[in-house]
Amino acid sequence: MSQYIVVLKEECESLPSSISDSHQRIMLMAALTHIFMSGGNVKEDDMWSFLSEAGLLDANDFAGKKNFVATFTRQLYLTVNKVGEGEFTKNVFEWGRRATEEVPKLFVLNKMAEAFEKTPDYWSEQFKQANEEAQQRS
Repeated sequence: MSQYIVVLKEECESLPSSISDSHQRIMLMAALTHIFMSGGNVKEDDMWSFLSEAGLLDANDFAGKKNFVATFTRQLYLTVNKVGEGEFTKNVFEWGRRATEEVPKLFVLNKMAEAFEKTPDYWSEQFKQANEEAQQRS
């Protein structure tokens, strides 16, 4: 299984306008892209690792992690669900209701394709999902 890391370094008109801090906007889009390209949910440890490897969040920045979760779950861009039981309970990130409404998955997939010089259908599962969403929106 291949892993991809995409970091948006430019402002994008399709990004949620309510987030004025450019670093937060980039973190949000990176997180949403990671979730989407990973199949719809990402374990908390994997998210921190991804954001750290992308240079967006220090792996040891516990306050930054807490702020990330608080900000984007409060704004409904991300949801955090608990899976497992007892000591095996893990938090899992998913797209929140607001992200689903404001950030087209086709936009995310096109940014991936652009970054990796591929066509969007290179990622067939995500391509199908993004196109189904686009059809529902129209």
